[in-house]
Amino acid sequence: MIKRLKRIFKWVLGIIGVTLMLFSTFFFFYANTLKGVNPKTISYYYQLKTELKAKGYKDQLIIISSQRAAWHNQLLTLFGAATKSRHLRGDAIDIMVLDVNADGIIDGKDVDIVYILLDREIVKNTGGLGTYQSERWIWNRQMIHVDCRQKKARWHR
Repeated sequence: MIKRLKRIFKWVLGIIGVTLMLFSTFFFFYANTLKGVNPKTISYYYQLKTELKAKGYKDQLIIISSQRAAWHNQLLTLFGAATKSRHLRGDAIDIMVLDVNADGIIDGKDVDIVYILLDREIVKNTGGLGTYQSERWIWNRQMIHVDCRQKKARWHR
């Protein structure tokens, strides 16, 4: 009986390991890239990193979503993504904001700093810019969406 439980435990650990490996591969080679993204949106990202450093902040940012395949976006609609997302055409990126103010805490203050910089100094009167700070999970709360649409669209919830 103990041998059987050990075998089952090893099997479960193996499944978990393979799942984590697949997720990591997906994240780093598909989601965490600027490949296929509109050059205007890419410029917003690099301007943001430059401005953060110039103002004495850390540029602790991770791209967590960029151009998406239709199947990927369809999956994300189950969790609130737009069916006609700007990610489908490569106009948008989602950025995970870490501890940019170096206070030792990853929180809404960091997101606010990045949002204000993007809104006032980089994207200005065009493009889409949004946050999801009222969401339940830290993954969403620390995320900022930025895109290069022609008209101004803002959400800060």
